[in-house]
Formats: sequence, structure tokens, C-alpha cells
Amino acid sequence: MIRRLLKSLLFPPMVIIAALLMFIEEWLWDHLTAAMARLARTRVVRALEVRLSRLPPYGAAAAFFLPGLLLLPVKISALFLIAHGFALAGLAVIITAKVIGTACAARLYAVCRPALLKLGWFRWLHDTVIRLKTRLYAAIRAMPGWATAVRWKNFIKSCIPRGGHFSRRWRAVGHMLRKRFSRKAP
Repeated sequence: MIRRLLKSLLFPPMVIIAALLMFIEEWLWDHLTAAMARLARTRVVRALEVRLSRLPPYGAAAAFFLPGLLLLPVKISALFLIAHGFALAGLAVIITAKVIGTACAARLYAVCRPALLKLGWFRWLHDTVIRLKTRLYAAIRAMPGWATAVRWKNFIKSCIPRGGHFSRRWRAVGHMLRKRFSRKAP
């Protein structure tokens, strides 16, 4: 009786929190994959990716999990900062490490995916995460507040003018950065 009551009270917020985390992770994954693909146009990274794509399955798995292992000491130092009263600095380090780790993992997954999916345990894990994500999104879309949130999002999006001052500024900054970094070194 109490278990059912707790489940009915706690399940909806936990599903929302889990879905929010997955939405953020997926958004980061998509956008960082595109950013890393632009970085992959450089000669050094392209040569490294060719070598990575030729790795055997367990070599690809090692390469895929390496960024997470390398960022572990950084995250531990961020917890150290938080524990010693530097909460904002620690949080900034954790967020930066998360973004960098996700960017590396996204690109490594794109490059090493064929080899990774040859591993039975990785394929099982991959399929399980995809099924979980599908179930989670279905649970969120079935919630009554989903339709309201979508309507609000669409209304707010329709109120924001396209091609306004901010989008022109953003394009100008992007143009300036591309121009500055595309110059050849002397």
C-alpha cells in the first residue's frame, strides 16, 4: 500500500528529471557531434580518425572509454573544489568536463560505431539504452503536461522574431571567428 502510494507520487517527477537529463544529453550529443565533425576536417584529426576506424572491437572500446577515464581526475578535483567552498568553480569544472567528454564520446562513437557494435555486450548495452530512451520519451509524451509544454514552446517560438538583432549579431560573431581562424599561420 505505502509502496504503491510512494510510486504514484515519486514516479512522475523522477521520469521528468530522467527525461530532462536525457534531452540535455541528446541535445549536447547532436550539437557537439556537428562541432567535432568540423574539427575532424583538420589533417591531424582526420588521420587519427582513420586509424581509430581501423581498430579491432576491443581497441575501439578502449578508445571510446578513454575520454571518460581521462576526465575522472578532473571531476574528482571539481568535487574537491566544491568540498572546500569553491562551489561555482567546481560546478564550472564539472560542466566543462561533461561538455568535453560528451563531445569526445560523440565523435569517437561516430568513428568507432561499426567496431563497437561487433561486441556482444556493447550491442546489448546500446540496444538497452535505446529501448529505455524510447520508453522514457513515450512516458513523457503520455503525461498531461506534455501537450501544454509543447504549446507553450511553440507560442514562445512564434513570438521570437526571426532575423532580428540578436540573430544578426550571432551570425556576425560566427563570421568573424571563421575569418580569424581560417587564416593561415605565417
